[in-house]
Amino acid sequence: MAEIFFADEQVAHPVDPTRLCDLAQRVLDAEGVTSRAEVSVLAVDEDTMAEFNLRFLGREGPTDVLAFPIEEGPWDRQIEESGNDYPILLGDVLLCPMVAAHNAETFDRPLLNELDLLLVHGLLHLLGYDHVVDVQAERMEGRERELLENFAESRGETYVWGGRSGDSGLHEGIESTDDESSEVSVVVEDSEQADLQASESKGQKSKTQKAKLKQTKKLEQEGGDHPDDSGPTRE
Repeated sequence: MAEIFFADEQVAHPVDPTRLCDLAQRVLDAEGVTSRAEVSVLAVDEDTMAEFNLRFLGREGPTDVLAFPIEEGPWDRQIEESGNDYPILLGDVLLCPMVAAHNAETFDRPLLNELDLLLVHGLLHLLGYDHVVDVQAERMEGRERELLENFAESRGETYVWGGRSGDSGLHEGIESTDDESSEVSVVVEDSEQADLQASESKGQKSKTQKAKLKQTKKLEQEGGDHPDDSGPTRE
């Protein structure tokens, strides 16, 4: 079973860590990630998200979700071949509840469901999904719908899609980074240690931090300096 680390670094909107961690685990299970893998999920404020968005994608202003993949699958095989106890670091997902609240109002759905959608979207990016072309977007959107509706059903809920004129708002206004040179992503550097704080919040300090910092330095040396995608950006 994968380990989910969660940290709430903002105060604008309350979030439910238990719900989000449960959803993340269900997504990873459904996608076959049952190995010793780790994912960090962070809720950040608008200023922090704007800084990350500018730094890694060159875009002004905050966005709703950023995904920073680190390892690529198949993860079970990597663990078996590695022969050590280090975890497989799938990556980090950053959520901005303030922007998510604007989205929820625009698309007429509860903030709770908007955050669910953004988390699933970010996790699928960590697992290799994308929406650069229509066929990719259709596959990713279909999987998001399936995962979200299954999750809601498991909790005795109904997922509220909302939407303007019947539009769910999935992937609207997205601009993807399609530069092949940036297909490898990095986590945040030492000056913004949000991903490490997420690990600390679960009492996992030494081993995970060293592994992440080592991976960050390696990727920086290789010239990778951008996340795969900013996720659904709505203005």
